[in-house]
Amino acid sequence: IDELRYKDSTSYELRILAIQANGNMKYFHQSYEFKDNIPVIENNRHKINPLKFNVVAFSSEETVAEDGRVQNLNDNDPDTYWHSRWAMSKAPPPHFFNIAFAQKQKIKGIAIQQRQGLSRAIKEIELYAGTDKNHLRLAGSFPVAYKNGIQLIALPQSLHTMYMKIVITKSWDGEPFASIGELQFY
Repeated sequence: IDELRYKDSTSYELRILAIQANGNMKYFHQSYEFKDNIPVIENNRHKINPLKFNVVAFSSEETVAEDGRVQNLNDNDPDTYWHSRWAMSKAPPPHFFNIAFAQKQKIKGIAIQQRQGLSRAIKEIELYAGTDKNHLRLAGSFPVAYKNGIQLIALPQSLHTMYMKIVITKSWDGEPFASIGELQFY
């Protein structure tokens, strides 16, 4: 494929649109980079199906001026996104999501996709986890790159958990707003 060639030092993203026989369309986005002039595409096959967790609490969502609902975090569509509230009143940071799994999961990392175009991109998160939703412990702070495509953030050690809390502590533009395209776990 001619398009998979090194052009400059920017981020790259492979986009595939699959059209099913019934007319449904499914978008697939995958970031890649070049090493020794060869495109390297990461294998993300170990992600947990995004339907296996629910966002049970969150700091805010924007539903007045745009579709920035929290449900967009795990709808498997990178063209939708969650956005912190800004239209009627600004939701102050930090922004957070409380996640519940249907059963205890072994989590090796987080897959985050910034909002397309990197508007209100997040820069740093804190991750809390535990088996008791009222007593979560800090599992670590992690940087999130300013780039399109799926980013895999490996945890220093696997977590066996039913509940997680993700706190957005910094955004790339320094403003009090934040946005995420997709959030998954592997």
